[in-house]
Amino acid sequence: MGNNSSSLAHLNSQRSFEMVNITQHDVSSDETEEKQTVFNIFHMEKKEDAGIITKPLENIMTCEYNVQFKIAYSQMSEPNTHKEHPNEDDIFVRQYDRNGDNVFVAAVLDGHQGINALNYVQSTLFDALSNMLFENPENIPDHVCEIFQQIDTTYCEEKAELLRQITAPSRRVCFCGSRRSDLHHENLFLGCGCVLSLLCIHNNQLLLAGLGDCGIVFSIGGRARYALNRHNPTDALEKQRILMAGGSVLNNRVDNMLEVSRSIGDVWFKKSYQTRSFGAPSDPRQDVVIAEPDVKIYPLSSDVEFCIIGSDGLFASLSFQTAINVVKDFISRGRSGEDACRELITRARA
Repeated sequence: MGNNSSSLAHLNSQRSFEMVNITQHDVSSDETEEKQTVFNIFHMEKKEDAGIITKPLENIMTCEYNVQFKIAYSQMSEPNTHKEHPNEDDIFVRQYDRNGDNVFVAAVLDGHQGINALNYVQSTLFDALSNMLFENPENIPDHVCEIFQQIDTTYCEEKAELLRQITAPSRRVCFCGSRRSDLHHENLFLGCGCVLSLLCIHNNQLLLAGLGDCGIVFSIGGRARYALNRHNPTDALEKQRILMAGGSVLNNRVDNMLEVSRSIGDVWFKKSYQTRSFGAPSDPRQDVVIAEPDVKIYPLSSDVEFCIIGSDGLFASLSFQTAINVVKDFISRGRSGEDACRELITRARA
């Protein structure tokens, strides 16, 4: 959340992906194998750019290169425009290995009310997902949803216990949403939440998962494809779900406070973790704010040119197609992945 911008790019002569943060790397002439790239950025404009470039990409310049997956990626980040607040966005890129099997993970995370929830997600979610993929289970989307829910449950149960302790009658503390009346409670990070979009590559498949208003989109033949749903309270289906759960949508926010309708953390909006005296539902999937991600699986084919992963800072300002056009135009003209990410951030700021 907030006015932060970051971007990460991964480019390949036939495939590429984008996330938060960018750096530059010249692909040497002896690297004859196919190269991919990943990018990540924030913000998206609400109008489509018709300038679609269908010519295949080649001679891509980026910073980092993953030999196992033949993936090159770049990244860039800039500070919050509100200088009194730190950038609560982050990027995660890692390759996991087990007995000759490999999983590549890239994600953009966006924290709010601090980075406590974001740090918890980084330290738990991606390890759990890679371990699950190494087992090659059936019904992978169901397993992904279970992992997201378990991580949210563990985090929220801890925060809910702290909430019960500090709201005991002897403390005489009054809370209204995330507006705390006892200053030291800020150090407990009770209002923290985290949203994210991620990409896992395993067994020649693309596993996409997203929670909240971060975004991910792929370029196939210059056209925006494989996009995940973004979870905003203004979405008709999300609004209906919120109202049925007993919440409200005011000023485009859940209960006039939270800008996303799904997240890890945000225990204030999840009564299932509170005592039954609060009238809590027994199933966290019935809460006003839930942790169920959008999950999709696609084949990793030579048609996939690149991917852009970003927070709301990018995709609230630029449409998916506009972002794809910007990246492909820059790469087609011999510019680096870093240049493309910087341009995306510049346009998002405009």
